[in-house]
Amino acid sequence: MTGGAGGLGLLFADYFNQTAGTKVILVGRSELNASQKGRLRKLSSTAYEQCDITDLGSVTALMKKIKNEYGRIDGIIHSAGVTRDSLMIHKTAAEVRDVFSAKVKGAKNIDLATKNENLDFTVYFSSLAGIFGNTGQSDYASANLWLDHFASHREMERLRGKRTVKTVSINWPLWKEGGMQISTEHEKYMAHHFGLWPMLTADGLRAFDTLLNSNFNQGIVIYGDPEKLGIEKGSSLLQKEVAKETPVSQADDHLYEASIEYIGTLIAGTLKIPVAKLQKDIPFEEFGIDSTIVVRLTNLLEEKLGKVSRTVFFECQTLGELVSHFLKTHRNELMKLTGSATTVDHKKVAFTDQVKNIQSTASDKAVDQRTETPEKELPESLILSEEIAIIGLSGKYPDAKNLDEFWENLKSGKDSIREIPEDRWKISDFYDPVKGKEGKTYSKWGGFMKDIDLFDPLFFNISPREAEIMDPQERLFLQTVWETMEDAGYTKTKLQGKVNETSGMSGQVGVYVGVMYEEYQLFGAEETAKGNPTALLGNPSGIANRVSYFFNFHGPSMAVDTMCSSSLTAIHMACKDLQSGEIEMAVAGGVNLSLHQNKFLILSEGGFASSKGRCESFGEGGEGYVPGEGVGAVLLKPLSRAVADGDRIYGVIKGTAVNHGGKTNGYTVPNPKAQTAVIKAAMKKAGIQPEDFSYIEAHGTGTSLGDPIELTGLKNAFESDAKQFCSVGSVKSNIGHCESAAGISGLTKVLLQMKHRQLVPSLHSEVLNPNIDFENSPFRVQQSLEEWSTQDNKARIAGISSFGAGGSNAHIIIQEYVSPQPENRNVFGPAIIVLSAKNTNRLREKVSDLKDFVEKNTEINLYDLAYTLQTGRDALEERLAFLAESKADLILQLNNYLNHNLEELLTGNVRKDDSGFMLEGKAGKAYLESALQERESESLMKLWIKGAVIDWDLLYQDDKPSIIGLPSYPFAKESYWFAKKEEDPVKHTIQVQPIKQVRDEQKLHPLLHAYKN
Repeated sequence: MTGGAGGLGLLFADYFNQTAGTKVILVGRSELNASQKGRLRKLSSTAYEQCDITDLGSVTALMKKIKNEYGRIDGIIHSAGVTRDSLMIHKTAAEVRDVFSAKVKGAKNIDLATKNENLDFTVYFSSLAGIFGNTGQSDYASANLWLDHFASHREMERLRGKRTVKTVSINWPLWKEGGMQISTEHEKYMAHHFGLWPMLTADGLRAFDTLLNSNFNQGIVIYGDPEKLGIEKGSSLLQKEVAKETPVSQADDHLYEASIEYIGTLIAGTLKIPVAKLQKDIPFEEFGIDSTIVVRLTNLLEEKLGKVSRTVFFECQTLGELVSHFLKTHRNELMKLTGSATTVDHKKVAFTDQVKNIQSTASDKAVDQRTETPEKELPESLILSEEIAIIGLSGKYPDAKNLDEFWENLKSGKDSIREIPEDRWKISDFYDPVKGKEGKTYSKWGGFMKDIDLFDPLFFNISPREAEIMDPQERLFLQTVWETMEDAGYTKTKLQGKVNETSGMSGQVGVYVGVMYEEYQLFGAEETAKGNPTALLGNPSGIANRVSYFFNFHGPSMAVDTMCSSSLTAIHMACKDLQSGEIEMAVAGGVNLSLHQNKFLILSEGGFASSKGRCESFGEGGEGYVPGEGVGAVLLKPLSRAVADGDRIYGVIKGTAVNHGGKTNGYTVPNPKAQTAVIKAAMKKAGIQPEDFSYIEAHGTGTSLGDPIELTGLKNAFESDAKQFCSVGSVKSNIGHCESAAGISGLTKVLLQMKHRQLVPSLHSEVLNPNIDFENSPFRVQQSLEEWSTQDNKARIAGISSFGAGGSNAHIIIQEYVSPQPENRNVFGPAIIVLSAKNTNRLREKVSDLKDFVEKNTEINLYDLAYTLQTGRDALEERLAFLAESKADLILQLNNYLNHNLEELLTGNVRKDDSGFMLEGKAGKAYLESALQERESESLMKLWIKGAVIDWDLLYQDDKPSIIGLPSYPFAKESYWFAKKEEDPVKHTIQVQPIKQVRDEQKLHPLLHAYKN
């Protein structure tokens, strides 16, 4: 028995020893350890021979030695095997050779060395990995599958008279004892999701005995809960006839299109809109369907179709979804009403009844010897986790309404800290420079964003009244997520992705947002105390749930509060769900606003705030932090998927880790050992060494205690004798401590540095903290702007730390992604430029933003720009389309629109204009495909202006341009804030615009349809 030094070798030796007269020779490559020798001594009829079975000469010599000593060989079990787990893209040739050698070369050598022997049997110990496959074990799965086929080959050779021995290959599951092992957590996962259990020794030996005495050359052993495995106890797996459900649009296009027309006509009549406006993939909410209309429509459909679910309009949000639903529940009725006929595709799903089910009499475990491949797949995350790509990025920070401005501020070393703005609260009522005064704060500085009251509620189908009571953090994060999606080139439709086979739902996108303070509701309590009853929202969960609701996401949706590590922890959780396969993409980030003086009072009372108005990260004299505001988000996706889909990749998350500091000398005192541990854990997951780092974005709050502790934790994690090879800095020195958005602000800084390949200065560190010995550490504080170079031109790798005041620690490791050089494309002719917005004002601002962008970015590719506008932006109501021969022509046409010169431009509004045509059915589809194939630009633009849905990708075939970063949507800037009982003497900018001041349509209050004297 090869692989004899392993656990299964000794188990089977003990089993064979129970048959009197049996001699067992265990064969292994390695020398036995003391424990193995002890067990071997208890087996009187068992010997151990050391042999490299990958060497034919050694195997031949061993067979000769055994025959000389024992006279003959009756049977062989080939159980040898090794694993070298890693994703296929990381596999090395050496790893694959190791795995294949043990299984494949070993089996071949044994076959050659014994081909003339008169054996009773040869058994190959294969694995279920050869049947199911397993991410991270592509080589191991392939080697086992090869064994299965080799067993069939040997059986054919036996039938031809070239071999005399019976050969059987057994695909084993995991054994409880012996063999390769998995963790307890993986055992629970396998049992819960797949019904698979680690096999008990007695049951495995019974299965071996049954298969050895059967007539089959392959047996697949399935062990676990028969119900979850889909195996009926005591029955054979007979041929069954199953009705195969086929997607409706594929099964019968005619019935589907006829039903779209029929039901669409009913609904359009009720809504009193042209049926052409009711396209099958536009949400019903866009047509003003409310609860009253839902009741009316449900009753109407019930009259035509019979009993209809009262929640059908809540389950189905578009005409297409509604028709698909009714084709499943009321198919016959629709066939009669539309005069269509269709068939259900019945197909036979055959299971070969090769051998009876082997049932364990002791428990409900099942073993199946069929050679048909089981349909259920093992989870992809059992062995390894995939790296995660960052494909979208957006944010706003003090003095930076977008990331271009943020980068310029970082690059120039700008300090964005200032005194508390007058439109927040009166400093004089709360500030006193003397520490310790009750009801006073000794800090009056912060990193504040402008216009936090501005919002565009109608864009998100939110009423103005609801916008006023919403937490501004919820509003800001919602707009930021939209900008992130646009940055990645993903529309709401593209984000829906494929329908999940398990849940039956699309939109498998998770939302994870770090949030710490909910201060807006404090104003409600204050106003109520003044006699102005005011109820304001302040639910952290609403920040995430609002995003999932608007985008129709069905993945996890959660707010994460681990204090200052919230947003980095949110990203960690998103990565785990992506790696487990639970979701396809994830939005992660954080938001933080300083809305109420209560925060400053708390920070001053606890001694956390700086009395100087600066975050002096790693600088001398640091004695506290300055609160900062910020909002940021990233769009995440498994790296392999992102590369395959051609996504624009900012960087790669190689490893993440979180932990807690446990008990320390005080609740807010950091634990350097825990910080060391979390960094080491992330490094281990990432598979990198300390010398691979060239930058650390530190937590670096600028406190006398926190900074030295953090550097101690970093130094101990690195354990490197090399000096000052890694730069360290903190964005808090620029914008303050963004608290729950600190992690996303640090990540954004790192990604921008990677994009521009520059390291920016960390401020207020001209004189370093004397309590930190930088000279004898791997770190140096980045004090100036310089090129980000690496030793031997290695990939740039950075670590990002966030440590919560209560002890929650997080660390993420990012590596730059170097995109392959784009190939020369054969795109030719004028580019089709399409722009859209909610209304004319928004479209004019969008055109102006694009014009400014093109003028500043002269290197931009015209076709990349056009492709991004076509496929990476949602097509909204107000539309503009034109052709551009060059970038100069593009700027000219944009100027023409801004100057109301529309001669060469196409404009329209799909809600207000009469389309004058209906592009539907097979004829309409054929016309559209022809226009795309022939690149009829004018026709395509006219169709799009009138509301046609165009698959622009078909224009480019194999020469597809790239998604690039373009200006995001220009949201309306309208103030939404709670109504105060009485105004302060100082004029506030954060207030609801009085209706009496409205005088024209351009400034029309959102609650009104028109203004009349």
